[in-house]
Amino acid sequence: MSYRPSGVTILGILMLVFASFNFFYMIYTQVMFRFISILSIFPFMVPTSSLPQIVGVIISVLLLVDGIGILSMARWGYYTALVSSILLIVVPIALFLYTIIIFDIVNITLGIVTLIYLFGDVKYEYEI
Repeated sequence: MSYRPSGVTILGILMLVFASFNFFYMIYTQVMFRFISILSIFPFMVPTSSLPQIVGVIISVLLLVDGIGILSMARWGYYTALVSSILLIVVPIALFLYTIIIFDIVNITLGIVTLIYLFGDVKYEYEI
């Protein structure tokens, strides 16, 4: 078994946890919007675009793959984690026109922390 820094373990577990939370949040918002639109309680709250949900599911899958790659200390896991951390910063800002919530701020923070950590000395552990 190869050496894995504790920061990489923490980062991989965080990515897996965020992937699951993000995925369940997307399911929850879809169910709630459908429920609200069926009841017609707040017809103005029905989303006009499903773009945020599609992007959220894509990011959830990417974070899941990143968590597995980072935990296995694979080189592709390092590169996909870099890409996803950039996406975690850019996508909530790009979708700011739709909504911004505390979960987006947490995602942006995770992206910044991931970038800082992966550009540090840990990149030498991946033999890049």
